[in-house]
Amino acid sequence: MTAAYPPSGRRIRRSPVHLAVLLFALLCPVATAAERDAPSAHTGSGMGDDEAAPDLSLTLTISSPKTTLLPNEPLALDWRITYAGNETIWVVAPDVKVHITEPDGDGYDVKRWMHVHFDRAVVEAMEPGCVRTGGKLLQIVSKPSATRMVIPFARPGVYQVQCRLAPALADPETRQATVGGRPVHSNVLTVTVKPAKGRDAEAGALYRTVMFGVYGDGQVSRDESVSAAERLVAEFGDTVFGLYQRQSRVAAASEHGVWEASRGGQGDLRRAQQSRVEMFEAFVRDAEAADFPLLDSAMQQLAQAYLSAHMEAEAREICETMRKRFPDSRHTEYVERLLRGEEDPPVP
Repeated sequence: MTAAYPPSGRRIRRSPVHLAVLLFALLCPVATAAERDAPSAHTGSGMGDDEAAPDLSLTLTISSPKTTLLPNEPLALDWRITYAGNETIWVVAPDVKVHITEPDGDGYDVKRWMHVHFDRAVVEAMEPGCVRTGGKLLQIVSKPSATRMVIPFARPGVYQVQCRLAPALADPETRQATVGGRPVHSNVLTVTVKPAKGRDAEAGALYRTVMFGVYGDGQVSRDESVSAAERLVAEFGDTVFGLYQRQSRVAAASEHGVWEASRGGQGDLRRAQQSRVEMFEAFVRDAEAADFPLLDSAMQQLAQAYLSAHMEAEAREICETMRKRFPDSRHTEYVERLLRGEEDPPVP
């Protein structure tokens, strides 16, 4: 995980709770290996086109490992950009917009969201046949007409999600955009939200409180949010909502423990690294049992923990599992690049 630094460059000491809040923004959605729908033509609900712009031979496909949700559950949205041109082009890193149509037929372009996961190079080359992947975890968003954040899938019903790509050609020398390409629309992804009952309903309400406490523009107090998070982990840790909260907490606690141990001797650091491994191993076991949507993200975290503890054989084993289960996942690609010895591969 990336450390937090103020403008002065001095590192900020974070408590585990504070880190858990920050690490909500670092969790990454799983890239599904399932068959994806074919991209649609250049049409889209609520999204306009500039037909005079050049067609850059790009297609955009979206998918999710889970499209049947409970109220307040996040959507792990993945996309795949494919270039079908005959020559290499240089483009500005794609700007992907999200449009959501609600059960009553009202639609909106997402104005802002948490968890932006396509932070690649500002300008990059795309060779014939190349593929770029990315995604967002849609937990809490802002509508253009709203003054406060909202949960996008809060009510039972059928939703439709579509993405729009606004590509632009760039000069490889100046690394500046030169001309905008024709917008590209994805396939339409149908998301069904079913009513929750019993423990799932209670866990969903707690998760909603946590989200509004972290990102909700003051709609929920910090104390309410912390209390809800504690209950979510202690009483509902086996639910999908509890697993989302636990993943951020495990990541925060392990980073905090390693940071504290780094101030001591090598023995302290080795024990903290081993503890980090054990925490992620336990979480991955639970995530596998529950078919958690962010399983490959959790496996990536486990592989990184193995490498930090100098357990390369175990890291290679988990990478092989990821290749088999998530061959198209950017998290698998990231672990492969770490194992090849790349010092600073782009974080998925």
